[in-house]
Amino acid sequence: MMGWLNGGRSPKQQHKYGRSVRGGAIALLLTLLLGEGAIAAPIIRLLHSAESRQYSEVHDRAVHDREVHESSQVIYAQTIRRRDSRHDARRDREAEPLRRPPDAIPPRASDECITLTAMANIAYLWDLTDELSEEVEGRQVAACWGRETESRGIPQWSNRRTMRLGSRWSYPNGQSAQFSDYWNYPNGRSMNFGSSWYYPDGSTARFGSSWYTPDGRRVSEDELLAIACAEVGSRRCANRLDEVGNDNGFWYTLSLMQLAWLGEQIEQGRIDPD
Repeated sequence: MMGWLNGGRSPKQQHKYGRSVRGGAIALLLTLLLGEGAIAAPIIRLLHSAESRQYSEVHDRAVHDREVHESSQVIYAQTIRRRDSRHDARRDREAEPLRRPPDAIPPRASDECITLTAMANIAYLWDLTDELSEEVEGRQVAACWGRETESRGIPQWSNRRTMRLGSRWSYPNGQSAQFSDYWNYPNGRSMNFGSSWYYPDGSTARFGSSWYTPDGRRVSEDELLAIACAEVGSRRCANRLDEVGNDNGFWYTLSLMQLAWLGEQIEQGRIDPD
């Protein structure tokens, strides 16, 4: 190393220099023995062959690079067309307007307010455009924000179906809303049972600490929230999470499922977020 720093050749330079000397000596010997013409022709052919191989390699690389570039352009164009066609289909389809969800948590601590707040959010998650969910939310507003009055007789819905009988609550279509500590959707499917939570179509939303998108992908909690907020809108997401506050249990899980499901409905063009 010190010799190289002082002007000597590096190991690689020495090796290259040695090969050059040996090659020159061999060429000189062949020239003396066979004559200049005998050695010149093979050397010229060798040089031409090397140049041809080098040109072929450069040409092949250029063709390959051009093919890769053209393939990337095709894939990009196809992606843009698919995205644009999906957006066109969403614009052409009659999408339902996005209605504001019910209270994220019960504003009052009464059993009636708590139960109807849960039922209103579950019905909204099931179908925010259905008259059933609107009626449940109307009763929730009356119970949580209206005057507290002593109910007489058996509470009923507007269609005369029983709303509550003792501790058993039912939706306006007659489906049971609650079984012990577990809740059902108005279509009869379970929303939660044990450590499992489900979307309205029966697909798993959460199992223990694992979260899933409505199309079945396993994601982290933050990823699910990011996917949902990208469709629902960051302001709506922030407002909803502010309503939930510090709750990390039932109300938070219900709200996050609600956002994820709404995001899926918006992405599919069933709901218009504007």
